[in-house]
Amino acid sequence: IATNIRRLRKNQELTQEELAHRAKLALRHLQKIEAAEVNVTLDTLVKLACALNIDLIEFFLEPSQEGK
Repeated sequence: IATNIRRLRKNQELTQEELAHRAKLALRHLQKIEAAEVNVTLDTLVKLACALNIDLIEFFLEPSQEGK
């Protein structure tokens, strides 16, 4: 999940600061999520999916499964 969040953020050319602001998360919390240092809640995943304008399922797919 952490890898997918980072990849999806970078695909949209967003900084961690921009994504944290959009998702209404603390920057340090987003950094810990992307580094897989914390367990992420469903509520936080929903916030991130909304901020990235993607379906929640995309966090759980292998990169080769995107768009299927």
